[in-house]
Amino acid sequence: MINYETLSRPYAKALFDLSKQDDTYQVWLDNLNILDQLFKSQKFKNFIFKPCSVNQQVTEVLNFFDFKSNMQDFAVKFKNFVFSLTQNKRLNLVSYITEAFIKMKYEDEGILRVKVSSAYQLSDDKLLKLSSSLERRFNSKVELESSIDTSLLGGVRVQADDLVIDNSVQGRIKKMSQILQV
Repeated sequence: MINYETLSRPYAKALFDLSKQDDTYQVWLDNLNILDQLFKSQKFKNFIFKPCSVNQQVTEVLNFFDFKSNMQDFAVKFKNFVFSLTQNKRLNLVSYITEAFIKMKYEDEGILRVKVSSAYQLSDDKLLKLSSSLERRFNSKVELESSIDTSLLGGVRVQADDLVIDNSVQGRIKKMSQILQV
């Protein structure tokens, strides 16, 4: 089974190191997001994956970008990046590369991204309290990404990297069901 996160990590690391060296993190992120959005379009996928040479594919991808005149150095690096992905048949990794790139930036800044799901919209006060509590628990700055998941019925589910804290009604029901089946 192919692990796309593993395949994308070296590309993301190379881009992150380059962006850090050149102080171009935001420019890389903006263009990675554009590339990612393009690849979410089925029309674009059909267009770009038609049989043609690698150089033609790269040229066709780059035609969607409008680089400013002061970004020629970046444009060359971006073209080389897209060429490398195309040549190695890794254009399908753009979403994973973008996600890993963002994760590396947060890690570099000592910030832990935490996804919080709840059955209803949490107030700013509750989010602030939750953030403070998580910062103490993880001994790190925390950035919350809040979403609503009505299937939880109540409570919250917190995910930070591989750690999941499920304090939802749905989670408690599942746990109770497992206990009763034993």
